[in-house]
Amino acid sequence: MTSYDIFKLYGGEGTSLAERGLSLPPFERLSELDDPTGYIAEKGLRDAVNVSIALGQPLLVTGEPGTGKTRLADSVAAELDLLPPFVFFTKTTSTAKDLFYHYDALQRFHDAQFSAEQLPPDKYITYDAVGLAILLSIRPEVANAYLPQSLKDKGPIRSVVLIDEIDKAPRDFPNDILNEVENLSFRVQESGQQFTAEASL
Repeated sequence: MTSYDIFKLYGGEGTSLAERGLSLPPFERLSELDDPTGYIAEKGLRDAVNVSIALGQPLLVTGEPGTGKTRLADSVAAELDLLPPFVFFTKTTSTAKDLFYHYDALQRFHDAQFSAEQLPPDKYITYDAVGLAILLSIRPEVANAYLPQSLKDKGPIRSVVLIDEIDKAPRDFPNDILNEVENLSFRVQESGQQFTAEASL
């Protein structure tokens, strides 16, 4: 089957592929479409990214779905030799805390009911995009205890964080994270631990 024939598989006339002696070709995802080295940013966008890096401040990128916001994050991370971006997918129910960590209160309650061993609160905490980025900026001897296995000993390193579709969040969401993002610091309410990005980065 030629590449031209692929675009004629659906005839829209009710005749099946089998009746026409055809079959669906195997699907192959073109990895080069997601390769960040193929992304080309226009000058204004490059300048905005560089100002954001220089000031150590977040960059708000707006645009319709499919305009390349995620590809920009991938490109920045690749060009700066960083890990792939941490992505937080905002929901209508998202809270500021969700950007940093998630506390599994239900699992802790279950364990308290059915287990004799009482685990500390931090055993029920998983860190999310901004929390992981801050932890990765801290020396491994401190951060490793809180990082997933795949990220242990990767730091200290800067990270790219993409907060996707932030417009879906409740109205106060952006204001609720200003202090933490500006100071690159957050507190885990359940354990009382405070994490702050190391200034050397």
